[in-house]
Amino acid sequence: VFTLIGQGVAVKPQVKLALLLDRAEASFQTAQYEEAIRFSQEAITLARSLGQAEEVARAYGQIGATYRAMGQRDQAVEHLRLALDQFPGGEIPVKAIGLLLELARVQQDVDPVAALETYRRAAEAARRAEDDAQLALTLNYLGRLYHAQGQPQPALEAWKEAISLFEGQGDYRRLATLLCDVGNVLKEQGDRKQALGYYEQALMALNHVNHPPTRGLVLSNVANIYTDTGDTETAEAFYQESITIARDSNDAAAESLRLGNLGWFYVVTGRLQEAVTILEAALAISRRLENRLMQAVQSDNLAQAYRQMEDYPAALTLHRQALTLVEQAGQQRWQAVFHSNLGETLARQGQYDEAQAHYESALAAGRADGDMELVTRTLWRLGDLARETGAAAASDAYYAEAINLARRLGLQRDLAHALLGQGMLLVSQGETDQARQLFSEAARLFTILHAPERRQAEASLRVLGEKN
Repeated sequence: VFTLIGQGVAVKPQVKLALLLDRAEASFQTAQYEEAIRFSQEAITLARSLGQAEEVARAYGQIGATYRAMGQRDQAVEHLRLALDQFPGGEIPVKAIGLLLELARVQQDVDPVAALETYRRAAEAARRAEDDAQLALTLNYLGRLYHAQGQPQPALEAWKEAISLFEGQGDYRRLATLLCDVGNVLKEQGDRKQALGYYEQALMALNHVNHPPTRGLVLSNVANIYTDTGDTETAEAFYQESITIARDSNDAAAESLRLGNLGWFYVVTGRLQEAVTILEAALAISRRLENRLMQAVQSDNLAQAYRQMEDYPAALTLHRQALTLVEQAGQQRWQAVFHSNLGETLARQGQYDEAQAHYESALAAGRADGDMELVTRTLWRLGDLARETGAAAASDAYYAEAINLARRLGLQRDLAHALLGQGMLLVSQGETDQARQLFSEAARLFTILHAPERRQAEASLRVLGEKN
């Protein structure tokens, strides 16, 4: 058609405008960015001559999206604002809600507060228009930004409303992904029981979805929670299938993430050589992708594998590399997790003062962020440290708080560690009957979780039996 126009064939201006806009979008989709901008600029000139404000806005929006794809954020924001300026009085029609979403996605990298306000404007416009599809999408993005900003409660509120909307529309692909996002936040808060419910709803949603990447994402998330509940056979099968899906989809980032998760699974179930092999494979990919956060998490998990193998120099090197990487990535939550993990390795080597400092840093961050899983884990680790250094009263207080939290939140692995530690403290105080009960419960929990620490709990029971 454009060839014919170039040869002088007459085309109605409105038809030409539609063609210019479609050609700009097609050029954008095929990464021909200069052409996308050129056709959009031609469309703006023609649309203005025709008095078509919405089409002017659409063309400016296309230029903004193109600059965003090119990494030119300032230019993207400028053109998206020009697009929105075409609607006087700030009344955004339903067709233009996508412009607000595009602007918010650019803003969230440099000005999250402005991005939140833009998402709220988009949500209000969608509510006024009674457009559930746009509202669900907007709430989904809004929740992600809240979560990224360390505001889990507003994130959950936005996401829970979006869930009902996606379900009402039958958009099961987005529904399954969002159910996993909610499960992840609840898991971070230590609410394993509720998290499991959302993950299992995501599994149910897969019955309506024929989209392998979504299936892989859900299986990987569900595998994580099944690892924590002791269903290790299903967890490993889900990890393996999710990795296969990532490879078949040529999604290197997903492959690295899921290999890392499988490596962590091998660490907590005591399959340490397999853990090292898998985590090194994951690290090779994340380094190639220059993904600092994945490198950091995988390095720290590898450190924990080496700690269990009693190769403390290798573990310490990897812990410190992980902390450096996560600081560069600006991920404070993971930074706190790594401080706690590094503290345990230092404590194993008898470097108690430095371990204490890392634990206290992690505990303060966990309490401030409401990360009760991190708080619980760090408490029993502080209990172990206090026991080793002869501070019995402090040790008992740490264990008591950890046990209370772990029981309330359903953190079986942390509960087992805290029970084992308190049992050892009681043995040192001559309270063998109470200690026996704690060792017995710890051994049972470690057995359910297929955790290698089961042997330590059983050995402690045998020692008490011999003393009797």
